[in-house]
Amino acid sequence: MLRRRLGVARTLKDFQGQIYGLNNLGTLLLQTGNNQAAAQSLVEALEIARSVNNEEAEGLTLSNLGLVEFARGNYFDAIKQYKAAIVLRRRFRDPLGEANTRNNLGDAYLAANLPEDAAIAYGLALQLARTTSDTPNQFRAFRGLFNSYTEAGNYPPAFRALNQHIALAKEEKDLFQELIWLRLSAQLYTITGDLANARSFYEQAIALARVLEDTGEEALLQNDLAQILYQ
Repeated sequence: MLRRRLGVARTLKDFQGQIYGLNNLGTLLLQTGNNQAAAQSLVEALEIARSVNNEEAEGLTLSNLGLVEFARGNYFDAIKQYKAAIVLRRRFRDPLGEANTRNNLGDAYLAANLPEDAAIAYGLALQLARTTSDTPNQFRAFRGLFNSYTEAGNYPPAFRALNQHIALAKEEKDLFQELIWLRLSAQLYTITGDLANARSFYEQAIALARVLEDTGEEALLQNDLAQILYQ
């Protein structure tokens, strides 16, 4: 279907249709693990966007190319693409897109073992997501901040990020996000040596996973709990 629509856009010389069609195709190929084909599709989209001076579409394409480089393990190349995308997304006042790209940038910094830079990226993503009530990117930023601070061994702000995460989860009545909060809290208490609290949070998480009928998550939580019980 995507390829057929793309073919129609080529026939009609619909450049915008081609750009977004190639981005959709590239994203789909990336999701199926075909990184090389995804890159080819996105590079073509980038060339078309630049040839018609469509900088808004160029920003989207650069952000997606960053995802390809991240998937390849080329974290510094991903960072370069994300930074270029952010410039364009800010220029066109696209806070939703910018928040998503800044969260992606945080992921790349974290993967490159730069947790302090990651925390800055996630913090900026959170600010943007709040201005547009973008709940998914807020949750993603909270998790990113938690991971960044934990990786850096800076535990007080990691706990604060979790407190903000659960506050939003309660507000949204989102049990799945509450489950994530319970699991991350248990992990952080384990890291900080508070095994009593870790056990309590793991047990609460297991109970909620059962309510949600998430058997895979329940099994993982049971395994994590067993590891601290037999230390």
